Amino acid sequence: MTALVGVGVAGTLVWAAVAPSPGERLTVGQTAAVLAFELAAVAVGAASLYAAPRRLAYRLRGSTLELRTLTGTLRLPASSLRGAERIDFALRLTWGARLGWPHSHLPGYYVGLFHIGGAGRVRAFAGERRGSGVLLRLERGAPVLLTPRDPEALLSWAERYGRG
Repeated sequence: MTALVGVGVAGTLVWAAVAPSPGERLTVGQTAAVLAFELAAVAVGAASLYAAPRRLAYRLRGSTLELRTLTGTLRLPASSLRGAERIDFALRLTWGARLGWPHSHLPGYYVGLFHIGGAGRVRAFAGERRGSGVLLRLERGAPVLLTPRDPEALLSWAERYGRG
């Protein structure tokens, strides 16, 4: 999503550079520059839709859970866990997310602050919008929702290394 914001800022700068004065028309060169930029923006958007779900991954490394997203890797130490449980969920945007809190919701890629019934606000790293997942309750902050392929392995890890 950071790439899309960058494209938007760059697009504004490109348009400011080639925009005609009132009453003038765009030249062929200006039209070509705007068209090339628009095509690049569409390509970046399409690449994000393709790449985002493939970048979402979880890895257990000893007492640390690594959460890989499109923009980087978050490491969650088991010592920060208060508990873990299976949960059926349906993600909804929180009011804060609607106001601009960080979140991404693309098909197959739901990362950020969402709301689910029964758990309230959660920090999701999910590959689907609804279904069955694992909710990690933390010592501090919003619970973390994951949708791993092997939920039993994650629950066993949480039981073995966590405090809960």
